Amino acid sequence: MAAVTRREINPGDVVVIRHEGPRGGRGMREMLDARRGGRPLDDAVLRGHLARWRPPAPRSTSGVFAKHVAMVSSVTEGAVTVPGSVR
Repeated sequence: MAAVTRREINPGDVVVIRHEGPRGGRGMREMLDARRGGRPLDDAVLRGHLARWRPPAPRSTSGVFAKHVAMVSSVTEGAVTVPGSVR
């Protein structure tokens, strides 16, 4: 990252970016410093948000997408097929 911020990357250079993924995924730099309105969120506020959070309702309740949701684990767990998970 230092070479990028110092503008040391030149045409023809190869840049390998590791451990970056979808927003909020592991390794996302913007998620390391949680802020709202320029003020840090303290632990009590974060605990309150987590206590009130509920997973959203499934968008698909039938068909192939619902089957996928029922049979595949979370992407954070490798998105592998879960044996015996048919609902």
